Amino acid sequence: MFIYYYGKNVRTWKDLGSNIVIIGAGFSIFAQILTIILVTLRNRRMRKNNAFFPITMNLLVMLFLSNLLFIIGVQSIKNAIRCEIIALLLHYLYLTTAVWCFVFIFIIYDLIINESLRLKMRFILLMAYVGPAIYVMVSFVLLKCSR
Repeated sequence: MFIYYYGKNVRTWKDLGSNIVIIGAGFSIFAQILTIILVTLRNRRMRKNNAFFPITMNLLVMLFLSNLLFIIGVQSIKNAIRCEIIALLLHYLYLTTAVWCFVFIFIIYDLIINESLRLKMRFILLMAYVGPAIYVMVSFVLLKCSR
């Protein structure tokens, strides 16, 4: 989080910067919830025919959860163990979001090139949720072993 503080009263500016981050993240959470509701309402009749719906919903939910955890994490940086857990979870959620973005783009590419969708949702779910979890756990263990 990059917030620069200016002026003579650093404490006032520090509190103001923290509040601005929380308020901005709150607005973005509201927009994300609204997007999830609108996408769900728009696709309620054609969910079985729309291959993009589960991918879009997973992507939106991961963005929402990472933003929510960021707001919680900003408040809990005083405790070292809690801060480490929040950092691990944020790392996992950001990687999962990146994988869902990749899956979405790959599905569009596959639709353009092959003109058909061959979705294997179980494989996609496994890749999107287990892959980042393994990566985060391995990097955490290697970091602990190197100390």
